Amino acid sequence: MVILLHAAAGYWYEFSPRWNAANFYDSFTRSCVPLFMMMSGALLTRKAASEPLPVFLKKRVCRILCPLLFWSFLSSAAYIIVKGKPFLHIAIKMITTSGFYHLWYLYALVGLYPLLPIVGKWYCNTDRSCLKFYIYVWVAVCAVMSAQDILNLFSSKAANIISLYNLSEFTSYIGYFVLGAYLFESKSQRSKRKICFAGILTFIISGALIVGCTYFLSHYLNEPSGVFYNYRSPLVIISSASLFTALLSCTISDKYKFIVTFLSDNSFGIYCIHAFILFIMAKIKFMFCENIWLNIPITAIFVFCISLILTVIMRKIPYLHKAV
Repeated sequence: MVILLHAAAGYWYEFSPRWNAANFYDSFTRSCVPLFMMMSGALLTRKAASEPLPVFLKKRVCRILCPLLFWSFLSSAAYIIVKGKPFLHIAIKMITTSGFYHLWYLYALVGLYPLLPIVGKWYCNTDRSCLKFYIYVWVAVCAVMSAQDILNLFSSKAANIISLYNLSEFTSYIGYFVLGAYLFESKSQRSKRKICFAGILTFIISGALIVGCTYFLSHYLNEPSGVFYNYRSPLVIISSASLFTALLSCTISDKYKFIVTFLSDNSFGIYCIHAFILFIMAKIKFMFCENIWLNIPITAIFVFCISLILTVIMRKIPYLHKAV
């Protein structure tokens, strides 16, 4: 989903005959990053509470730091060399920016993972009504923030409600971790087919609403607007939670489990590598076909396969395997 989103994003930033296809694919893949966070929350929240703090931080933060430093250095070095700036700028750029656009997520995890032991302790020692209250307030505040972003498009004097009422603590991405853990532990063993169907249907409806809202707002403003793409907008939260619920209700056949395990083991490396391949393809203006509705998914599949191959190769190379 991340690759499909980024494959479409290149055609989104200006109106053209290709914009509608980019908006469609971009809207339906907005749940990709929230899904990562909810899966992390489902798998790590209780573990963060039970493991000794140094052990947890060493496992998770160190797991992120090596790839972050490697890929950030690579992207920053390439940028500095192309721009012809002194080598010292690489260190400055690595600290002050995320280097390549997709690396923002790794930077975010560096700040989120140290919070998990604290959130995990709270999560494990509070009742479910308190958890639901937090999730409801988080969603409500994110909705207010989204509404405020829309108002800001029309007036620079719109009141900053989030700041006025000191609600910024409820806008953190940590809400996705809590939501993921809550949904994971609330999954029902009954009527799995109905739950899966309801989740997929809700995902389709919310995705269609993101497509429509983005289309009408962008054309009203006469320029593409990504307000409804925000990972903390209500429609993206609903889309992500519904797809996550649908996935939780699915049962994987034993004969396919090795495929899922293999892809899961290599998914982090695929994420780190794919943007560089897309960048090269964009630079040489490579397209598989003129039909943009076909070109975007074909590009995504191609980039996924190349990224997977490179990840498998890198994992077999000493020292370099730590980057993926």
